[in-house]
Amino acid sequence: MGVLRARLADPASLLLLFATVSISASGLEIATESSHAVQAHAYLYASIFARYEFTPPEAPVDQDVPFVCFELKLDTLIGALSLLEDGMAKNQHHDAFVELSYDGVGHPLCLSMHDGNRKTRFRLRTLDAEAMESVAFDASQTAVHVIMPSEWMSNAFQDIESTGGEHVRVRIKQGKRKSLVLATLGVHGSAEIELPDSDKLAEKFQCNAPTDNCS
Repeated sequence: MGVLRARLADPASLLLLFATVSISASGLEIATESSHAVQAHAYLYASIFARYEFTPPEAPVDQDVPFVCFELKLDTLIGALSLLEDGMAKNQHHDAFVELSYDGVGHPLCLSMHDGNRKTRFRLRTLDAEAMESVAFDASQTAVHVIMPSEWMSNAFQDIESTGGEHVRVRIKQGKRKSLVLATLGVHGSAEIELPDSDKLAEKFQCNAPTDNCS
């Protein structure tokens, strides 16, 4: 029996995720970093899958929670998921689904779409995961906590990047109309994008202290 077998109704949520993949009984964690300075972590909890089975390998003595870890190449993963998403969008079968499976260290990650009598399958080569430095983060000192759809942030940063600016100013407006403001000034012009606190946009918008940073 393999290490993982999980079923997902919509693969679109996986399109922007890559790097070191960790699988455990609670779900999947995908982490990536840039220049050992910035890290991003995404979580796909077991509860979002229609079916989730994790069979842990024999864990080392010093491993409190059993898990497996590997790396994937970004463009390969995105290409496979894009094709599966297109297939799901065009299918005429309501019982179509995408399945992920992984048999353990050295084995590929398999992505397959079941659409009636047709089956599309991709086998993605996995690599040994390199050690990722942990970033010290004290949750008790959190000044701002904002959760919103990734596509909104992606579009905002694309607009910011188009100005050619080297620095981004992040500011939180407080008061009755709270908002997250991203601003930059570059060789191609300036941009300021305001993302308001609203039920349609932000799942969570918590501001414990005034925030105005440039990085």
